[in-house]
Amino acid sequence: MNLASSSSSTDLDGIDSMLDWFGVDKAVKDRLKERNTALTKEDITIDEDHPPAEALGSNISKFKSFFTCEAWESISKSMARLAGDWRCDTCKRSHYENMIMCESCFCWHHWACAKLSSPPDQWYCATCTSKHKKKT
Repeated sequence: MNLASSSSSTDLDGIDSMLDWFGVDKAVKDRLKERNTALTKEDITIDEDHPPAEALGSNISKFKSFFTCEAWESISKSMARLAGDWRCDTCKRSHYENMIMCESCFCWHHWACAKLSSPPDQWYCATCTSKHKKKT
């Protein structure tokens, strides 16, 4: 698929942001926009900073055609790992916005699941609060 012939500039904006999530540098982006070549595993970066948590809120599957099978497999695995990192311990859904981490067990929870309207400076989940009360 050729980026230059994509259907709209909105699509191009979306792919550009997504490519940033996977550490694709400007030279590779330019090459992708000029030619009909798919990005390879060597063109992307998967590490502790790539992809960022904000990638969970996007439907990156619409960009699958821009990658080789090997690159897409690497992206899929990294997104699955990221989703596991940001899974709410209460509802078990992965979504990184409006989450808080328990100061004791380090598990993440959505504010709504924790019955919070905003995050306090320190917070303990119901399980850890219950364990602490039993000790005292």
